[in-house]
Amino acid sequence: MVKSRQLFFVGFLLLLLAGSISIPLFGNSYHPAHTFWLNVLFINYTFMGDGIFMIAIGLICFFYFDKKSEGISVLTSFLVTQILIQLIKNLFAGTQPGVFFEAGQTFLNKEIAGSSPMLISGHTAMAFAIATVLILHSKKVLWQMALLAAAVLLGYSRIYLAQHSLSDVLIGSVLGTLSGLVAVYIVYAKTNSFAKLRNIFKVRYKDPLPASTIQTV
Repeated sequence: MVKSRQLFFVGFLLLLLAGSISIPLFGNSYHPAHTFWLNVLFINYTFMGDGIFMIAIGLICFFYFDKKSEGISVLTSFLVTQILIQLIKNLFAGTQPGVFFEAGQTFLNKEIAGSSPMLISGHTAMAFAIATVLILHSKKVLWQMALLAAAVLLGYSRIYLAQHSLSDVLIGSVLGTLSGLVAVYIVYAKTNSFAKLRNIFKVRYKDPLPASTIQTV
């Protein structure tokens, strides 16, 4: 399954490498230029990385599109991502930058801006978890690249809104991708196990006499 999605993972690794290299070269700073329309776009777009949105996607896949495997995988990745995020955030506490918008201007409160490198962007992790799960269930390269671009754009929104640094977003993207892989593996393994048990049950308890040998009196 992963081998057939090599383009996505190669693209993700290249973006991750580029982001990691840019930190020592250009710093771990926030986006300096803001416009009104970009503020409106990213303030709303960033909510697509919220846990409620992720749960909604899982339920829609499960009930509306009747894609049980995709829906369960999304919901499982949500649980895995949440557990890892809360665990790491409690072990490595950090502070978020403060930012507010006024008349098209952006003000960063530097007094509370000491963001820790281990403060993970939860929204980015959620976005990459959803993208990874859906990509692993999609065979179309165009959809895979679109989902990767959507996850990257959401990660950028966290930097643009000064909610996280670049390192926070990079760590979140790695965590989300791994959570998606783990979730799909868990669901795939469980599905195969249930199928094997069902086959064993059918073989063990099937009618010992073929229907063709049963004679009516």
